[in-house]
Amino acid sequence: MCPYYSWKRVYKTHLARCYRTTCPDPCDSQPCQYGGTCIAEDFEKYHCVCPTAFGGDVNCAPQQGLDCNVDLLLLIDGSSKMTHEGFLQHKTFVKQFLHTVLTADTQVNVGVAQFSDGVQMELPMGQHSDVSDIGKVIDSMHFKGGSTKTGKALHYLTQIGFKTSSALVKDHPRVLVLLSDSKAEDSVAESAKNARKQKVFLLAIGSQSRQSELDGVTGNPQHTITYSNPQSLLNKIPELSTKICSVGNQGCLSRPLDLVFALDASSGVGKDNFDKVKDYVKSVITQFEINRDITQVGLVIYGSRSRTIFGLDAFDSGTNLQKAISLVPYLGGTASTGSVLLHIYDDVLSIRQGARPGVNKVAVVLTDGASTDDAAVPAQTLRNNGITVFAIGIGDAQKESLLKIAGFATHMVMVPSYEDLKYFEDIVVHRLCEVAKAPINLCKPNPCMHGGECIMHNASYRCECKGWEGVHCEHRISNPEPRGDLPRIHRKRRRRQRKLRHLNRRGKRRSRKRHGHRKNQELLL
Repeated sequence: MCPYYSWKRVYKTHLARCYRTTCPDPCDSQPCQYGGTCIAEDFEKYHCVCPTAFGGDVNCAPQQGLDCNVDLLLLIDGSSKMTHEGFLQHKTFVKQFLHTVLTADTQVNVGVAQFSDGVQMELPMGQHSDVSDIGKVIDSMHFKGGSTKTGKALHYLTQIGFKTSSALVKDHPRVLVLLSDSKAEDSVAESAKNARKQKVFLLAIGSQSRQSELDGVTGNPQHTITYSNPQSLLNKIPELSTKICSVGNQGCLSRPLDLVFALDASSGVGKDNFDKVKDYVKSVITQFEINRDITQVGLVIYGSRSRTIFGLDAFDSGTNLQKAISLVPYLGGTASTGSVLLHIYDDVLSIRQGARPGVNKVAVVLTDGASTDDAAVPAQTLRNNGITVFAIGIGDAQKESLLKIAGFATHMVMVPSYEDLKYFEDIVVHRLCEVAKAPINLCKPNPCMHGGECIMHNASYRCECKGWEGVHCEHRISNPEPRGDLPRIHRKRRRRQRKLRHLNRRGKRRSRKRHGHRKNQELLL
């Protein structure tokens, strides 16, 4: 029953029986998966607007397969902190992900492991290739419980996890994906660093609250995938696929780069922390090929004054470079960041000091942020001349002052303490490589010395010199030809020259007179 109203000076309510026909909406059943938006077209038809990388079918199923060949090991956290519900969510994600990426055309060897106190290989690497068999193995996994020994698991799987099948292709990149939402109860940094040195590409998936710790595992925020709630976890399948296939694009060993480090050696840093900074720089440069054709490295330290320890062309091998960094002295005094940037521009990143034309150039400043001068203007001078400036702020460094040095937020890295520098190695290398791969302006910084003008010409450049000669105006002209664009000789100098010419002419006339007089005397005799 429903009310029926009529109006006659007042409203009267009449009881009546109502009949309503409701047509079902085709989107009521939520047919679009993975965050797709359903749009009804009529009473029966609809279409889905799918997120990027989804669209394998009309309902936004993920696109099938991986575009790369890898050895893939998925490590699931089965510790008590995860809870049984969290473990099941990660297990479901792994099953759905493998169902999506494993096709008949993809050459992917897969392994699945669970860890807590120890490590259990649920699916040995490369043992199964059939998706249905892999799904059954994952369904049979049981929650273990126990403490969270993440570092121990990473160490074990780096050594053993990729060696359980003789059928593995040795040339395939090795990728380890960690799925965890609980805090590790052992040291993770050394195990993760060792895995990266063994060329194991680390990815991590977890909730947003755990991002900082997961970044420490991967060494690069770009390799960490986070989600806001467990329901959105399945939406991360395309992102994980993309990151797995980016393994072949890591590093920039073959990219030319002129790289200068400026280390804060002031009294605010202290000798012990300065030694940690030196160790960090030594670790970073191991990821570059050091020689005069690929990567050149220079080093400057600064306190109240700047000092070049070695220039770009000083070393052509990483071994000698490492030894030289170990011997760098501590200065003390107050920090002057602006002065060191100008020092780098004038005395380090110049052609006469070994910098190479046509090669991207980067200055990396490592500081605690304290400085007695303004570094914003010198930093802008470097950027205006094609030199990228990176600022690594350590401890309580002011973000605003570092941003003025770096110019862009992507060129600035904040490190909580000197002990945490080791966690930020890969992210700095990754961003340096992005600069190395960037397009090059051949005339910035100006490769022409002594005021020469750089002129672009046919995808190359030439130097227009004034009073100098050579490819980069490096040689002084000993007897320059007179040119119309050179300044006129000073008036006094011109008068002096005219006077000399006049005296020369008068001397010649006298000489002719004497010669004629002598000739007449000879005739008379």
